[in-house]
Amino acid sequence: LTSVLQEGRKQIATIIERGQDIREIRRDISAAEIARCLQQVAFGTNFIWSVSNSPDLTAWQARSMDLFWRGIAAQPEPISPRASKKGATRHGS
Repeated sequence: LTSVLQEGRKQIATIIERGQDIREIRRDISAAEIARCLQQVAFGTNFIWSVSNSPDLTAWQARSMDLFWRGIAAQPEPISPRASKKGATRHGS
């Protein structure tokens, strides 16, 4: 399992490097670190959802990825008050 995660992380890092090259993804964090964080977001979201009472995994994943993207984007768009309110309601925050 560890080798599968490591290989996946390498492939993700390659994609992240391309995004950094075209300046869509911030360059002050290594591609390897961003790839590791992406894995953490994906697995962590699935784990937390699995022990919650929410039936909507897709909404949890979408919100997590939106927040992750805003963290790595070179020029993130601001979160609108409406989207923020919908996300909080959807996830019970």
